[in-house]
Amino acid sequence: MDLDQWISKVKDGQHLSEDELQLLCEYVNGKVSKPVLKERFKVFNTMFDEIHKTQSTWIVSDEQMQSELRVSIAAFVIPAYRSFFGRYKQHIDSGRHSDKYVKYQPEDIETYIDDLFDGNPPSMALKRT
Repeated sequence: MDLDQWISKVKDGQHLSEDELQLLCEYVNGKVSKPVLKERFKVFNTMFDEIHKTQSTWIVSDEQMQSELRVSIAAFVIPAYRSFFGRYKQHIDSGRHSDKYVKYQPEDIETYIDDLFDGNPPSMALKRT
């Protein structure tokens, strides 16, 4: 539910659930709770691992097209991840086992994108550089 939907709900006399109210407060205050951040990092890690596992085995034999695909993906993923990482990593770092949630540095993402479309199967587990 986005901010406009929340506002409409309140204007219509509907009450926000506790979860909705917490999310709204976090949105307004620019804060996100640690469990939410941990889940977001975890979801990113899982999805990125799966995408890397699949697309690193794909072969794009045209080197120019391969390069353009990597550049396009990097232009979309890296700025978004770098922004998210920069904004929220310090909240996770203050807790125990932060490496469990923050698996990748932005530079790692760049390295793994460079592996895509080579036709080489990735190792069983992606390793941090």
